[in-house]
Order: sequence, then structure tokens, then C-alpha cells
Amino acid sequence: MNPTISDSQIARIEEAVRGAERLTSGEVRVHIEEKRPAGQDALTRAVEIFHSLSMAATAERNGVLFYVATETRNFAVIGDAGIDDAVPSGFWDAVRDRVLADFRDARYADGLVAGLAL
Repeated sequence: MNPTISDSQIARIEEAVRGAERLTSGEVRVHIEEKRPAGQDALTRAVEIFHSLSMAATAERNGVLFYVATETRNFAVIGDAGIDDAVPSGFWDAVRDRVLADFRDARYADGLVAGLAL
């Protein structure tokens, strides 16, 4: 649990993950932590977590990870090869931009829910 995100916000995010998984073949996870390790940018940390969760081992290579570090308002999204091939060019940039628009105002749940809906 992260003190920046309430239990009700976590529930909203979990419901958005379930909704995304119902509408796509993607296997979606959201990883939220207060701080990323010193010396790592958000994308490097997301890749580390993606692999530690064995998300590259899905049968269809359709894992998607939303990574958040709340203290620094960092965000990264990673889609494995199978899902990356299925989405249009610029899709991940659009997701990132949508999520970060809310993160700038510390509205993490709103940003994640909106990004998961794309």
C-alpha cells in the first residue's frame, strides 16, 4: 500500500485493470512504489519489474506493465512484443501522455484509470 493512493483509489485501478483485460488479450499489471531506486530511471525500473514478474513469459507475449513511482511522479508503460505488434504506432506514447497529464496534479488513480482505458 502506498500512502499517496487510498484504498478506494486502488480499487478503481484494479477495476480498470480487469476492464482492460476483458476488452483485450493483454495481461495487465500495475506496480506502484513510493520511490524508484537511486540511479534508475522509470523505464529501467519498469523493465526490471517486468522481468521479475515473469511478464515476458506469457504465451502470447502480451504482458503490459504500468509502473508508477509516486514521490517523483514517474511513470512508464511497457508492452511485450505480442501486444506491441498489435497496437498502432504511437500508442504507448499516447498512453504515457494521458497518464502523465493527471500525474502532474498528483491524480495517480485518475491517470492510471484513463491510461488503462485506452
